[in-house]
Amino acid sequence: MSIRMLYPLYRRGESNMPKFTITGKELGASECGAIVLGKTAFTTRDKILENTKNAIKGIEVDKGNFSSARAEYGNRYEEVTGRWASDILGTSIVFPDHAHRYEHLRMGASLDAIISTDTYVTVTCPITGKLHTFEGPEGIMEIKTDNNHRGVPKEEWIIQVHHQMICSGLDWAVIAVATQKMGEPIIYPVPRDAVLIDKIRGKVAEFWHLVDTDGSYPPLTPPSKESVDLTLLLKKTNTDMEMLCADYLRQSAEARESKKLADEIRDNIEIAMQSMDIELGHVGSYQIKCETVKKFKRKSVPTNEEYESISFSVKQTEVYQDE
Repeated sequence: MSIRMLYPLYRRGESNMPKFTITGKELGASECGAIVLGKTAFTTRDKILENTKNAIKGIEVDKGNFSSARAEYGNRYEEVTGRWASDILGTSIVFPDHAHRYEHLRMGASLDAIISTDTYVTVTCPITGKLHTFEGPEGIMEIKTDNNHRGVPKEEWIIQVHHQMICSGLDWAVIAVATQKMGEPIIYPVPRDAVLIDKIRGKVAEFWHLVDTDGSYPPLTPPSKESVDLTLLLKKTNTDMEMLCADYLRQSAEARESKKLADEIRDNIEIAMQSMDIELGHVGSYQIKCETVKKFKRKSVPTNEEYESISFSVKQTEVYQDE
């Protein structure tokens, strides 16, 4: 069955399953990525803070693009992805109709699905090839549809499922990603990361402190980009990146040296031609042009201002024969 037939309407990187959390009373899992990272492709921590404060005041909250139609879409199409992924894993699957909550930090989570097994689940990471074994009885399944998926789960997705772990008490998760380019869903294993859990708790506590004190976040500063280790990712591409980098640097150095030498030779030819006051000549099998031409200066506003430039060329031709 074609993925395009199954997912004709899906949006990039979103989960459209119904939302059971309550804005103003708890922070939802899909919002947690922006709270931890500052922003995502769909929202910012400032927007979430504003919506939460407005909800508490009874002001209607902007729900974005979420609608009953999208909820129906989630029920119909993402359920297909979930069941397909569950079949691949050999698990049972249920789709919760309620939120899971961690009231101490006013956190809520609408889980897309819970998968269960009597023994254990094995998931091979499609990035590293590492086999992960998760013991039963239950784990989280987060379902994503991403038409531009690049083969790596987004950071906010990992944060989202850890938020769900806090709320549900479950210790592991998988992220099932459907794309139009792939056949079956891509399944990423997500083991519990205690360090990330602690970071999320701290960021959520900070968020509710700002809500309760009517505070604001400081302006976001562009994060410094961290260098990604390509070693494992390159195994999937069969690209010898180290060799390519070494070749590039060597060829670039040779090109710079060659250009420097060529420029020096050109200068010597120009000096000789100008000393003879000749613009076009030949010697042996070479024709030489060293002509002074006038050109108009190019500016955003056209002008008639001119400047002189040297039109220079050396061509190899047949040996000139004097008639």
